[in-house]
Parts: sequence; structure tokens; C-alpha cells
Amino acid sequence: MREKCYVCMRPKSHCLCSYIEPLATRSRFVFLIHPKELKRERVGTGRLTHKQIVDSVMISGVNFSKCQQVNTLLEDQRNDCFLVYPSPSSFNIDKGGKAIFNPEKRPVFIVLDGTWPQAKKMLKLSTNLQSLRTVSFDHNDPSAFKFKQQPFPECLSTIESTKLLIDKLNQVGLEKANTSGFLRPFEKLISKQIDCQNNPPPGSYRSAPRRPFAGEKTNYKSGGIRKVCFDPDRKS
Repeated sequence: MREKCYVCMRPKSHCLCSYIEPLATRSRFVFLIHPKELKRERVGTGRLTHKQIVDSVMISGVNFSKCQQVNTLLEDQRNDCFLVYPSPSSFNIDKGGKAIFNPEKRPVFIVLDGTWPQAKKMLKLSTNLQSLRTVSFDHNDPSAFKFKQQPFPECLSTIESTKLLIDKLNQVGLEKANTSGFLRPFEKLISKQIDCQNNPPPGSYRSAPRRPFAGEKTNYKSGGIRKVCFDPDRKS
């Protein structure tokens, strides 16, 4: 077995820790990660996002209704808690600015990390999250996950959506965080995966001749306007 880095949970030969630049934010971020997503050490970005943000929290599970750590955050009167979940009823930061936020409390953003079906199940089972106000934002750029096919054009990885959210908060004056290097470990993850696909180690099961990765294919299954504010219940 290859030696593993127990910080980024990747093989030491592909460790990303040297690219991580911890970012301090006024807001607190809570990443609720599905157990199946937690096992996806090769391409999962939830752990990287957690490592990038100082004082963030990462909790694995499916039903958080009785999770003491989550409930303590929700019940703390000093916190202003929101669920980052795009839907037509969400408060859109691009349209509403900072009107929904209480300036006397610390914003706490809860992010569901998993596939859309996993995230929907987590929300359905976690009754303590269902009453939270939800926030979303618009965006136009496609995901940089070149080797991963997204279900919809508006889908982003956890680290990309978190970076965009912080940028939106910067724009409305709720944050003063420099995110210029926030995606650096994510970009290195992508380049390392593409390099492994195009240049597999001799003797590995990937070493058989195969078509090189071109990076030009559509990275989502269906077309459409790329926005984060959309209906998560649509079937196609």
C-alpha cells in the first residue's frame, strides 16, 4: 500500500497540503458530508474546503437531527444560521445583498457535501435543518472539474461553491477575505489526476494504451443557463 497523508487523506506522492492556504473568515462554515462522499478521497473536495477555512467544522453523517454538535450551533443565539441550498425559495445574495443577515450575529453557513440525491436525502432526514433559511447565488462559469461529469451545468464542487459564496459575501460587505489562492489545492488536484490518467505508472492497471484526456468535453449531462439558483427537484 502507498503511504498516505492523514491530513488531506491522499497518497503522500500526491499530497496537497503544501498548497493549502488557511483562510480566516468572519462567517463560520459547517460542512455536513455524506459518508459515501467522505470515502471519495481521490476527488472529494469537502475535506479540502474544510482544511482551507479556519474554524470550519466537518461532520459526516446522513441524519443530523440528533447531532449534538449541529444542534449546539443552531441553538446558539449568537449565531445567524443559514443552509446553502439552491432552490427557487432561497434568498439570492446577488439580488438581495445583505438584507437577510443580522449584523449583530455571526453568520453560520451549513453546506451539504454530497451528490444531489445524497444532499436531498440528508435534508429530508435532518428535521433540524428544514426550518433554516436558505441562501444561494448566481454564477456563469462552468466547474473546473474537467474529468468529472456533472448532472447539471449549474453544479459546482464544494470548494468552488464555497469560494464563490465568500466572494459574494465580500461584495456585500459581510466579509473581507482574500480568496485569490483558495482554489489552488483544487487546481493541483485536477492537474495531478489528469497527469495520472495521461501518464500512468508502469505496471499499473491504467498503463494500458488509452486516449489522452483532451479537456474539451462537456462536463455536465444537460445544457442550459448556468445558475446556482435552480429547482433541485427537477428530473432532467
